[in-house]
This record gives sequence, C-alpha cells and structure tokens, in this order.
Amino acid sequence: MDVQRAEVHRLELAWRTFLGAPGPLVADRSAGGAALHLAFREMEASAIFLDTRRVTLQC
Repeated sequence: MDVQRAEVHRLELAWRTFLGAPGPLVADRSAGGAALHLAFREMEASAIFLDTRRVTLQC
C-alpha cells in the first residue's frame, strides 16, 4: 500500500509540475506523469460513479 501511495504522490507532483511549468521543457518532462495522473483520476471517478449508481439502484 505504501508503494501505491508513493506512486500516486509522484503522479500528483508531476501534474502540479506540468500545470506550473515555466516553459515547454519543464512541461514536456512532466507530461507523461501528468497524463498518467489524469488517467488515474478518470478511473477513480468512474469507480466512484459506478459504486454510487449501484447503491442508488439497490434502494
């Protein structure tokens, strides 16, 4: 679990670095991690949505 938390932290840092990049070189270096962060967030949001929908349908 600690390894997963560290990876999520690394991806979040890449995202913040990408957003605050002072120029294209820094943005380019952090783009891969930033893209993975967005993909992770999309999957997380989908899982939460599906779980919420399942609970709603059961009621």
